[in-house]
Amino acid sequence: MVNEQLDKPSLRQIWKKIIVITMGSGAAQIIGFIFGIIIVRILSYEEYAIYKQGMLVVNMVVSFGAIISPISLGYFMARSKSRDEKKIYVFQTMYGSAIIGILIAILIYAFRQQVALTYNNQALAYFLPLFALLSFFILTENFFSYYMVSENRTKTLAIITVIFSLVRFLGLLVSILIKDDFFKIFMVMYVGVEALNVIYIFMSVNRNFKGIKSRITLKSIKEQIVFSVPLYISSIVSMLNANIGKNIVAMLYTPMRYSIYINGAYDIPFVSSLSSSIVTVMLPTMAAEYDKDNEIVKKNIININRRMLITIGCLFIPLYTTILIFAPTIIKVLFSDKYLESVQLFRIYSINVVLNSFSLGLLLTVAKEQKKIIYANVFMTILNLVLTLGIHYTIGFSYLTLAPIIATVIQNIILIYFTQRHYKQKNIFPLLDWIIIALVASVVSFSFGQMSAMFGSQTLGSIVMASASYVISIVAVKVIANKKKHS
Repeated sequence: MVNEQLDKPSLRQIWKKIIVITMGSGAAQIIGFIFGIIIVRILSYEEYAIYKQGMLVVNMVVSFGAIISPISLGYFMARSKSRDEKKIYVFQTMYGSAIIGILIAILIYAFRQQVALTYNNQALAYFLPLFALLSFFILTENFFSYYMVSENRTKTLAIITVIFSLVRFLGLLVSILIKDDFFKIFMVMYVGVEALNVIYIFMSVNRNFKGIKSRITLKSIKEQIVFSVPLYISSIVSMLNANIGKNIVAMLYTPMRYSIYINGAYDIPFVSSLSSSIVTVMLPTMAAEYDKDNEIVKKNIININRRMLITIGCLFIPLYTTILIFAPTIIKVLFSDKYLESVQLFRIYSINVVLNSFSLGLLLTVAKEQKKIIYANVFMTILNLVLTLGIHYTIGFSYLTLAPIIATVIQNIILIYFTQRHYKQKNIFPLLDWIIIALVASVVSFSFGQMSAMFGSQTLGSIVMASASYVISIVAVKVIANKKKHS
């Protein structure tokens, strides 16, 4: 009875915050989705490769630069007892990240020729100074979502996220209208919007803590860095794992093949948004409640996490089965006919729609067991590297996206094992529920796929069929889940 009383209000409040953040970032990703559809049709294979390889460099160096983990800010703000204490952690995260960002931008500029040579793309060197600036801006602003959630300003965060996405899209439209040197102007506009975002964030944070006196000390810096180190190592390992395939393809294949691969290894919008929103909201919520000596609280945290995983399964397993059946149509809509060679890669890689929709390391992070996450991530990265090279030299290019999927599944199995051992609880992960959901969703998606083929649906008809397949799959799995719950 006690567990149920704790469980329901907590889960409702958590989902409310998650939905607000996800709506903002989801709307931003929809804008980004349209943004991507336009870009891929305007740019040549070579320009598109420059853009994607530049963003690959940015994503990698941002992970390397996050020595003061943005996630740690959510943890320490949740446990701070006063505004002046919160200010210490916010400011040392913000300014520390900015200083590291400057150093990283200088390094990218200094080694731009070597980076371009490594990626078999000399044209990349010309644009790397802009990507260096972009790295600085993104690293500096990374903490902002955790800060806003900890301040209970999720609605404001959602609005700001959408506004800056619209401004970025406006920059794209201006670049198209100018026409001459489109790619150069587009990149300048893109970096300029991130600069405006950082200026706004600095002004907003300083205004919020105006008049509050506090002093950053070596003790506060050490405390946050000590907490961040396991998260930092885990983040780097995860980043390397996510980008192993992209780097290997960039090094071993032509820019044209890289463009085909990168569109096959495409992350569906909204999924990563929901996943990051879940971590952003749940970490401070659970960290504030967690008590290693209170079994009731620990069990309550596990129950909330388990129920959330069931809900996530109901949303994203049907999405994957729909993608699996309608992949050619989706590739046409996203990237045009010239990238149909990406379909096989995309079908395999899209299992990440499910795998990336949750974080099994969250419960271990709350319990300060980040080392175990590192062990799992290191193993995953080594396995991914071995599998990627093995696939490259055996079954070939079209199956390269299989490597990160196998590695991620095994990593999640290891994390489940570590979590069950720490919390001394079984059934951390709702495997049986997910199997039932997968079977139901597969039947529905396959049926709609057959109907689409029978009627000879063109692109628009296939889109309608795919949408109907996804909606009906969700309804079907929710009905079965509710029956199971009440049986």
